Amino acid sequence: MSRSEPREIRTPLAQGWGAWLEIVPGVVISLAAHGVVAVVGLVLSYLVPWLWPDRPMVDPDQAIEVSMVVLPKSRNALPDRAMRAPREAGVAAPAEVSPEEAPVRESDLAFPQPAPQPKGHPNADLRRDEMMADIERERLLQDLTAATGDYDRDASDPNSNADFALNTGAQGDPADPEYARYIMQLQQLFMQHFRPLPGIAQSNPGIRAEVYVIVDPDTGAVKEFRFKRSSNNEAYDRAAELAVQEVGTIPLPPEKYLHLAKGGYVIQFDPPRR
Repeated sequence: MSRSEPREIRTPLAQGWGAWLEIVPGVVISLAAHGVVAVVGLVLSYLVPWLWPDRPMVDPDQAIEVSMVVLPKSRNALPDRAMRAPREAGVAAPAEVSPEEAPVRESDLAFPQPAPQPKGHPNADLRRDEMMADIERERLLQDLTAATGDYDRDASDPNSNADFALNTGAQGDPADPEYARYIMQLQQLFMQHFRPLPGIAQSNPGIRAEVYVIVDPDTGAVKEFRFKRSSNNEAYDRAAELAVQEVGTIPLPPEKYLHLAKGGYVIQFDPPRR
C-alpha cells in the first residue's frame, strides 16, 4: 500500500483573500475617481465667487424702464414745474438825468388845437392792460415758488397741446407725479452723458440700444451692466456704455418705490432729438 501525498487544505479565510484581491483594482479606481471629484468641487467653490462675485439673480423684465425718447402727449401729460437759476445780486445802474429843456413860448397868434382822440376802443385797451398785469402777476408768483435749478423754465400747462411728453416706464405708477418726476430725473441724467455720433442716427433710423443696469439697492452705485438689446452698431453701443459709466450712481427712487431698485434699470438709448 502506497503512501498518498498530503493534500493542501484551503481554509475559508484563504479563499476570502483571493476574492478580495480580485476586486481591489476596482475599489482603488472608484476611490480615486471620488477623490478627484471632491478636489475639483473644492477648487470651484473658491474660484466661482472670485470670478463672478455677487452676481444677483434678477429678471431684466422686472426692472425700471427709463427711455431717452419722449412719447406722444396722449400717453402721459406731465406738466413742467417752474425753475429759476440763481442770480447774483448786482448794483442798480444810475438813472440817466436828461438836461432840462427850455420852456417853449407859445405864440400869441397860435390857434387852439383840438385834443387828440385815443386810438382804439377804450374797453379793448383796458382788457389788454389787465391781461398783461395778470401775466406779470403769474410770472412773479412762479418766481416765488420756483425751485432752484441750472436754468430758467416756466411751468407748462397740463392741458396744453404740446407734441411730446415723458415716457415714465412700466414698473411704477405713471399717474403718480412723484414717480413721473423721478423717471424724468433719470432721463435727464442719462441724456446729459449720452453723446452718440450724429451721423449714426441719420444713417440708421430707429436705432436703439437697451442697457440693463444693476445697482446697489442701498446707495444706487452701479455694480454691473450689460446689453439687454444691442443696436448692432459698435460706436452707438459704446456711447451707451460710456453714458452708464459716467453716471456711476443712479439716484434711488422715492420711498414707496424703493423696492423696484432691487430689480435694476433698463435704460433705452434712442438718438437725442436735435
